[in-house]
Amino acid sequence: MADMDKAGVRKAILSMASTPGVWFDLPLPKVIEMVRSVNEYGAEMVRDFKFHADIAWARSFARMMRSTPWVDPALEAADWIVPMPLSRQRLLERGFNQSDVLAAALETGQPRKVRRDVLVRTRDTAAQSSLPRSERHANVANAYVVHPEGFNAVQGKKVVLVDDVMTTGASLHAAARALAQAGAAQTIALVFARTP
Repeated sequence: MADMDKAGVRKAILSMASTPGVWFDLPLPKVIEMVRSVNEYGAEMVRDFKFHADIAWARSFARMMRSTPWVDPALEAADWIVPMPLSRQRLLERGFNQSDVLAAALETGQPRKVRRDVLVRTRDTAAQSSLPRSERHANVANAYVVHPEGFNAVQGKKVVLVDDVMTTGASLHAAARALAQAGAAQTIALVFARTP
């Protein structure tokens, strides 16, 4: 973002905002009601946000996400907005959780809906991007749990699970499975970008 002037940023945001969102049907057991993505991954600003701690993008990304059909109603209907958690090691390496920053930017009203204390990453795994698609589900199997103190918070609730990027949906599916096992009534996944 630092290398782009305001006109370049505006042009990039407008071109992305005009890209229609896409629904994805995941060929997985149904623990995710729907997945909504704003655009395809690959833009330099998404990489800057995620890997270079350029968190100023979060507000722009959140505006684009909220302007995508059905996102705002899903966020309004949700009891909780839950960011995908990072492992302790990845959080230390990166210095921030991009999904948490994005979830906070999506939260606009009262009462506050973002719950960072519900979903926990139990172990560090190989980066999904480093694995072939066929190995990604096994890589994150049982990598997420609902914190014992979070069980009551999710039972019977509608949850929007927020992540920055989705490729196969393996991480989202594993996290949604943990939420379902804890009694969440519905999980909708919302991601900013989808890799091709």
